[in-house]
Amino acid sequence: MQFKFLILLGAIVLLSGSVHAQHKPDPNTVFEVTRQIREAKRKAIVAENLGLNEMEAEKFWPAYDDYRAKIKKKEKVRLGLLKQFSENITDLQGEDAASMVPRALDLEIEIQQLKKEHIAGLKPIFSVTKFFRYYQIETKLDARFKFGWTKRIPLAPANKGDVVVIEVPQEQ
Repeated sequence: MQFKFLILLGAIVLLSGSVHAQHKPDPNTVFEVTRQIREAKRKAIVAENLGLNEMEAEKFWPAYDDYRAKIKKKEKVRLGLLKQFSENITDLQGEDAASMVPRALDLEIEIQQLKKEHIAGLKPIFSVTKFFRYYQIETKLDARFKFGWTKRIPLAPANKGDVVVIEVPQEQ
């Protein structure tokens, strides 16, 4: 719990420094600070729910940080695809639209491959139960993150000029 508090406190200090440094924050800076806060929260959730002993933590956290750095690079690619989609949503047709699907699917495969390699590398560190628990934690956090950004993406128009957003009811 103390670890979680320290991470969140650090993230707030980062955010407040960025906001006070300029009147109108740069969207890239805001995005990066938001990403850092999200990563800090994610790490705190993993720490709180995994219950690592000192020896496990010594081996786990460097592997975890390396994995999340690789995922960050993939998220930047995903963000680029989303930006391209959102900038062209009303005119998205033909080859542009058709090329986005395989690129998005290839990216998902790359992310899943990274996850598979990362998880497999942890097997010698953990008991079978803790190994499976970590997999569950990562999967749930990934699903929550993916839901967060996908719920805001409108459907591609069926006809030129149409924009449809599907509202997904939040679970109670």
